[in-house]
Amino acid sequence: MKILIIGGEGRLGRPVVEHLDAAGHKVRVVSRHPTSRPSWLPETAEYVAGDATDTTSIVAAAQGCDAVHITVSGAAELDAVVSATAAATANRMAVISYVSGSATFPANERYPVIATKLAAERAIEACGVPSIVLCPSFSMDVLPMHIQHGLAAYFGKQPHPFHWLAASDFGRLVTAAYDSPDSRGERLFIRGPEAISMRETLRRYAEWLDLRLSRPVSLPFWAAKRLARITRDHEMAIAVDVYEMYEGVGGDGGDPERALDLLGPATTTLHDWLTTPASPGWGENRGIAGSDR
Repeated sequence: MKILIIGGEGRLGRPVVEHLDAAGHKVRVVSRHPTSRPSWLPETAEYVAGDATDTTSIVAAAQGCDAVHITVSGAAELDAVVSATAAATANRMAVISYVSGSATFPANERYPVIATKLAAERAIEACGVPSIVLCPSFSMDVLPMHIQHGLAAYFGKQPHPFHWLAASDFGRLVTAAYDSPDSRGERLFIRGPEAISMRETLRRYAEWLDLRLSRPVSLPFWAAKRLARITRDHEMAIAVDVYEMYEGVGGDGGDPERALDLLGPATTTLHDWLTTPASPGWGENRGIAGSDR
């Protein structure tokens, strides 16, 4: 298939691009500023201009594509889905796939991040194009964000375990979903192989980085939000909202059995993720460049 990827340069987008390309699909990655082709992008992948919030540009970028995959978070997420559904219908695509979340249920709609994802899923369903909704647990690839100035910090108390998922596993399983006709029309809850608390995960990560202070520090949500505003750190602000939601809903939801049946398991453990090179950006992705090591 020829697949348009919206958000293909992000944390969960890049491994999807790499795995789809390796499996023989033709991948077209949308970028707002495609002046310099990324070095990691597969040689056979296309790199085209397009703004996820501009429906006209996404419809144009999608010409000739059989499918569209959306992996966008934050303020642009719902606009990106609206653009993608317009492109899917205009180009009579065979499938549209979307990265939602493991807590995306109407009972949790009081959280803005969940309300956005539910609205996105409803827009996809309403467009009439066969869909694959992917609901992954937290990615290990967010862990470098938690290392600041040699300290390991997290938001809230986080008493619930995290089923940590390697982004590389996610890319492989998204590709398996595209290669499985039975995945059409499914909401697939994808979890990593281990359930580990945030505190213990960061302790192991900080120990591996050989930080001077490896004991993780918990930052209250109100303090984290204030810090994000002061520093104008948009990514941190999004992360705080997501972690506050996760703690509030009681951790991961959904049943992963259907995803296991159709796609197989995620296999990368935290130890594997720390010690096994997964891509050219392995060291940078795991925070080595920014650590005191």
